[in-house]
Amino acid sequence: MSCVFRVVGDDLEIDALVEKLKMEPYRLWRKGEPRNWRNPGGKTSECSGACFTASEAEMTEFSTQVTDATEFLKEHREDIEIIVAFPGVEEAALDFGIELKRDFLNCDYLPPELLRLTGTLNIAIELSHYAPTDEDDSKKDES
Repeated sequence: MSCVFRVVGDDLEIDALVEKLKMEPYRLWRKGEPRNWRNPGGKTSECSGACFTASEAEMTEFSTQVTDATEFLKEHREDIEIIVAFPGVEEAALDFGIELKRDFLNCDYLPPELLRLTGTLNIAIELSHYAPTDEDDSKKDES
């Protein structure tokens, strides 16, 4: 998935928060628990948090991600208001996963409606740019 709504906090009681919500996270973690269940002796989470799917569009489909995320904010506004106001929440953000383009100039447009919604709901926007894999590059060369 390419756009997620993420909430985190050092002292966040994530189970108590999720219990109050209608929507369910696809990922949840707790402070002090192993970050990787396959390596229980490895690093532990420094905070608690959860991620929710805001868009399943591909990283190459930024405009679709924006449309989906805007609808996600409208549809889940009540839950998002609960999340942002919940004790221990330090950050609530929409994180857009975008394929890094290798052109001279790249612009990622965020429409006023999305900006209004995120501002009103007091959530941040992140644009995470990922380098294309070699497989992605070879697919482009074939086109």
